[in-house]
This record gives sequence, structure tokens and C-alpha cells, in this order.
Amino acid sequence: MNSQNAAGTSQSNAQEGQNAAGTTHSNAQEGSTADAKGTQRPLLFFYPDTAELFECPVESVDAVAKEIALMSRLSENLIEARQALGVAHAAWLEQQANVALRPQLEANLKEAIKKEEAATAEVHEHLEETPAFNKDGVWELLPLRKTAAGKDKYSGQRFTYVRSSKVKNHFRRYKLDSDKPQLKSFLVKDATTGNYKLDHEKIQEKLDEAFKKAKLHEWKTPPWGREWAPEFAEAFNKAAKFKSPDDPNAMCEFSGGTQILRLFAGAGASAKAESTIKSFDDLLHLRGEVAASAKAKGEVGGVLADGNIKATLYLPWKSGLELWIPAPTESQSGAISWKSTPDTTLGFFRISLAAKAEASCGASLLAEGGVEFKLGRDGKTQKVKGTRATRNAAQMQQPKLDVTKVEVKADAGGDLKAFAGVEAEASVEGAFEWRRPQEKVKWTSFASVKPGVSGQAGAGAQAAFHITYDDKFRILMRAGLCVGVGLKGEVEAAVDVVNMAEFAWWAKTQIAYAGDKNLQYFAKDAFRTFVAMYTLAIAKGKEIGAYVGKQFDEMRTELTDFIRTQPRAFLNAIRNAHDSLLNSLAEVKGYIVYALKSIADRFDEWRLEATDAISRILAAAQIRNELENVYQFTSSEIAVKGNAQVARNEIGQFVGTSQLAMVESRMRVDPAPGFGFVFNDSAAYRMQQGTALAWMDPKTTAGDGSQMA
Repeated sequence: MNSQNAAGTSQSNAQEGQNAAGTTHSNAQEGSTADAKGTQRPLLFFYPDTAELFECPVESVDAVAKEIALMSRLSENLIEARQALGVAHAAWLEQQANVALRPQLEANLKEAIKKEEAATAEVHEHLEETPAFNKDGVWELLPLRKTAAGKDKYSGQRFTYVRSSKVKNHFRRYKLDSDKPQLKSFLVKDATTGNYKLDHEKIQEKLDEAFKKAKLHEWKTPPWGREWAPEFAEAFNKAAKFKSPDDPNAMCEFSGGTQILRLFAGAGASAKAESTIKSFDDLLHLRGEVAASAKAKGEVGGVLADGNIKATLYLPWKSGLELWIPAPTESQSGAISWKSTPDTTLGFFRISLAAKAEASCGASLLAEGGVEFKLGRDGKTQKVKGTRATRNAAQMQQPKLDVTKVEVKADAGGDLKAFAGVEAEASVEGAFEWRRPQEKVKWTSFASVKPGVSGQAGAGAQAAFHITYDDKFRILMRAGLCVGVGLKGEVEAAVDVVNMAEFAWWAKTQIAYAGDKNLQYFAKDAFRTFVAMYTLAIAKGKEIGAYVGKQFDEMRTELTDFIRTQPRAFLNAIRNAHDSLLNSLAEVKGYIVYALKSIADRFDEWRLEATDAISRILAAAQIRNELENVYQFTSSEIAVKGNAQVARNEIGQFVGTSQLAMVESRMRVDPAPGFGFVFNDSAAYRMQQGTALAWMDPKTTAGDGSQMA
């Protein structure tokens, strides 16, 4: 007998309280072996799924021990590799600005990717022929042994996992005398709570009866003693809340999919390995903070009663993904060229999800390392499942996404067929989040991810993002475009009333930082609806969320009627607007300029005020291209192009051609990522252009939170 084989040793010495099977002397040298002479004895296990006693005769111990060791190694290696990858990636993202450390950090990340891929490949190699885990492909057995006391109460492995096809001929099986499947025969009603719980005396009695049928042993009494059943039942009852033993779902925690979930969660790993697992966060590649609904240390029954993981995932990772768009270059002659397209940043984006993943789905998330978004079988619910992840060092080192991309590269494929089946999907809730340019840490949600989806889901996003509108704005994202970070499929988010203001700010930021070019995010009708909604909110001084659910024609009529019947109120609203004006798109500004010109033409007494309001609109533009777009959309129709030159000439007649020329001359050509929106006639705007101006009295400008130094 060789003590290097941890699983074999753990099982051969599992019968604590008995005479030792053999003795040896060990040393502290890592990887060393120590031989011992002794007599091997049969191994005994309890299989709760079928309420059976499993006996492994002496001649089969070696084969069973090797299978146990293999399955434990698969789990432990995968856990350790995922932990190492998460740590290496987090270190890279946090320290990549450190030039001295970059080479070592990069080498560590690449090595961690290799090890994680190797661990995943080994799992696939050994489990690729295993049938769906909810079809008895893997057995989850509990070693029957005496438990130690005090600090040593838990030792060895809690669970033993074996592929049924590899060991089914090595066990003698004895069915416990029970009239219901699984452990339902051992449930009794608690008079105090009304819930059902396991009766340890019944379990002990039936195990003893089954033990008497086993002939290949020398023990006079069951080797697991009198403590095993009470401790098992106590831990199980803490986590289990069964209303009735006849409930068909009451014992779903014993499904094959749940058993394999616990394997990949480390339940079958050694005590040493388990001590390094603080939460499922470690297993999910540091994607977020994760809590297990029941994972009590040392309590076999508590873990057994748990059949799911509850996780908050940040995808593709917690620090977010930088969105960017290729920007054309402009020559001195004014010609536009796409031959050289420097990146223009659009800020950082991530998806936060709360998922309750049961059985095979939880196992697939833990084992495969990637996340796939998909529609449920009803076509109306949004689901996720685990999928084979492809890691790309370059993408992980510089997490960026070109929002104009429409092609999804081929992935590694080859998800384990064992995860197919009714338990392979988990519903999700969460949000699309972004980090404002001036923020370094704070993330804000601008759309909600919910289980239910609209008709657009499954139709396919036209690019990285695609926005439509029915009763609310809906964003469909192609997660598969995030090549090399382990995401697949499409995910839909809806912009609820509470998200509407942040969504408007996000949309403005995206367009502004792209040089005020249409990113093709919006379907045409959705975009016009957004412009009408935003314009109406400014005109009436309301939150934009107040108009969620209204249709374009309805809002256009309300807006034109308000301007026609209450021009004074409209004029005052524009003059008093601040952040909402800065945050408005050129299409909104253009329509407001047209309305102000109309008021000035109708009411001579308000002409000067209307002219001041037009100047304020022009001052709210951030770059020259936005100002050109304001001219272009100065039209009687919302978000419809007019004649830009005619509009410019008419505006010049109001504000003065020299004043208009001065506005144009002070405008930046390029956006200023990292800075908030400010009026272009302010000192803060000039500072964004790189002109260093300073005052002795720093103060914050009204409304936008930016500062003048």
C-alpha cells in the first residue's frame, strides 16, 4: 500500500475506529512515498440517490480507489487552475501601468491560461463519453466511517465521485428497506414547524439491516458507528425545507446533475483543497461575489441538501470591457479617410447578473468556465448555461470591443454532452452597467436584464448593440463578439423608467465620443422616438422617464401643441435647462433651434429672449461636428435632416454672423474622453482643449460637477 495515493489511502483508512490496515512512517518531503504492509478491507458507501448500501470487496478496492482519485483530481486541478487564472488576470488589470512588472505579469497570465485550458481539456477527455449527468452517469457516494471528534471531526473526503460505467461491476449493492425513492421513506413530520425532516434513527436502523446482508467483512457491528447517521441527518435538516414527502420535487437535490455540480464545486475534493475555497467566486474565475446557498464546512448532509449556486456574475469581468469605434482621419483638405482608423474610446461596459443555477446548469458554469446566453424552450425567457470558454491572452490583456463588429469568430465548441437536458439552463436578472468617463470606480446601471424577453430576442443583433422600442427601449447585445473572454449568445436588456435618465446620458456619451457620428445602435423608429421623448422632457421640464411607454406620434403631437399654445413656458424651459441640454443629442438641439426661430418670428417681444436661447443651444454643443449636425437637423420634423447651410444662415441672422463665427472657431474638432460635458463658452471647456488657465478661487460649475481650477 502506497501513501502517495491520497484517495486510496483515505478510503483504505476510512474505517476509523477499527484496527489499522497497516502502519508506516512518513516524512516531510513533498511528493515522497512511504510503503506500509497491511491488510486491505472492504469499503462501504451510502448512495442516497437510491438509498442503497454499496460494498466494495477487497479485490476491487484498487480499481475503485483509482477512479476516486481521478475524479477528485479533475475537480481539484480545475479549481486550482481557475483560481490561479483569476488571480493572474486581476493582477494584470490592476498593475498593467507598472512598466517594470508588465513582462512578468504578462508571462504569469499566459501561463495561467495554459494551465486552465489543460485542466479543462482533461475534464473533457475523461468525461466526454459520460452520458447526461441526470441519467446516472456519475455516482455521488458517501463513505461510511466513524467520525473523529473536536478539531478533527472532519477528515478525508466528504463525498466520493465515480463514473458509474467504470465501477459498476466492482460494487455489491444492498437496497435499504424503504417504500419511497431516495430518502423520502426516512422523512418524518416535525410537530413544531410542520416541515418534514430526516429521522436519523430510521436511517440507522435500515443501514444496519442492509449491513447484515453483506457477508464479505469481519466486523461484528457496522464500522461507521452510531454518530454518522445523527450528524448526517442534522446537517441535512438545516438546509432542507420539505413540506411533504410526496412532493415530486422535494428531493431534486439528488439528481445526477446536482451530484456533478457538487463535484465541480469541490465537495469531493480533499480537506486541504476545500480549505482554499472561500466561495464560488474562486470557481467562477473571479467574475463577482458569489454565495453558496448551503455549503457548510464539514457537514455532509448540509451540502447534500443543497442543489444550486446563487451567483452575481460580472461579465466579461468585474473591471469591465472598453468599448471603442474606429474613427476616420481628416486630411488638411477636409477629405475623410478610413485607411487609418485610430481607436476612439466609448467608455467601459459590463453586464452584472444574478443567477440561480441548479443541477447540471450550475455544474456547466463551474466546469466549462464560460457563459452562454440563450432563449429558453418557450422562446420567452432569457437563460444562461455554462459553455466551453476560449481564452485569448491579447484580449484579456487589453479588454476592448469594437462596437461596429458584426461577425462572431468560431469558438472552441465541444461543450460536454453531459450538460444537455432539462436542467441545463438558469434564468437570470441583472443590468447593463457603464462607468462614466469621469468616474474611476463607480458603475451605474442604464438597462435591466430580466428573465422575460421581447420579440426581438433571437432575431440577432445587427452589431455589438442594437436598440429598438416598443413600450420601452430594448438593447440586444451580441455577447459572442467579446472574443477570447468566454461569452456566447445574445442578451437583452430593457430600459425601465428608473434607468431612463442614465440611458440618455449613456447614449449621448457614446455618440459624443465617437465624434458625434451615428453608431447605428438605434433602429430608425427607436431613434426618432428617443429624440421626441428627450425633447418633450426638456420642453416640459420633466424627467425623461415620465414618457416611457408613449409612442412617437403621440409625443410629437404633444410637443408641437405645447410649443404652439405655451410658447412662453417653452422658452423659459430652454433658458433654464442645464444638464439636460448638455446631454441632448444634435437632433434634439436642432429641433429646439427650429422651434425657437418660429417663436421669434411670431412674437417680436420675445425675439431677444429666443435669440439668447438659441445661443445657449449652440454653446451646449461639444465639438464642431455636433454643431454641424445641429444645423443639419434644424428642421420642422423631429430627427429629420434639413438644409444645413440654409439653417446656418438663418441662425446667423438671429445671433449675428460674427458671433456665430466665434462660436465655430472655439469648437474642438475631437471629443475629450474623460471629461464631462460643459458649455463651450466656459473656462472649463477651454481647459479640456489643453489651454492651462488657473484661478486662485477654485469652484464647481453649476449642475455638471466639473471644476474650474
